[in-house]
Amino acid sequence: MQLLMAKKGEERKIFKLIVRDEDKKRLEHLGFLSGETIRVISNVNEIFVLEVKGARLAIDEMTASKILVY
Repeated sequence: MQLLMAKKGEERKIFKLIVRDEDKKRLEHLGFLSGETIRVISNVNEIFVLEVKGARLAIDEMTASKILVY
């Protein structure tokens, strides 16, 4: 499923990033790696605040739609 569909408070594992190579590198440097657990802190006004490896990061709805999780 897309990260876009995850609800506030849910923990999910990253399955795959479906983005351009340069975006993939940037996200991987931020901790968005296959198998990594992420938690949705909030998803308000098309902005997702996530916890990845103990850090909080914000991504937009379009990016969240390109991250597949399970």
